[in-house]
Amino acid sequence: MTGMGDDGSKGIVDVKKNGGITVAEDPKSAILWAMPENAIKTGCVDFVLKKDEIPEFLVKIDKIKLYHSKSLKMHYIYKVWMLNKSSEY
Repeated sequence: MTGMGDDGSKGIVDVKKNGGITVAEDPKSAILWAMPENAIKTGCVDFVLKKDEIPEFLVKIDKIKLYHSKSLKMHYIYKVWMLNKSSEY
């Protein structure tokens, strides 16, 4: 999920309630720190990682099968794509 401020907070809570694994970018390494900080404040973030650590982490999740849903996998793939796209600018 992307956005600004607390846009993702409800989404992160919903993902966690539905058994998803949640990852937030470390606010210290984020260009827009408010969104990951607000996500973390929900108490529903499982992992806080630097932006460049997230893709490798998601590959590890895939390898050890920590999730079961194709839609959740697609969410993670999209998130990595968005992170890479945002770093191009």
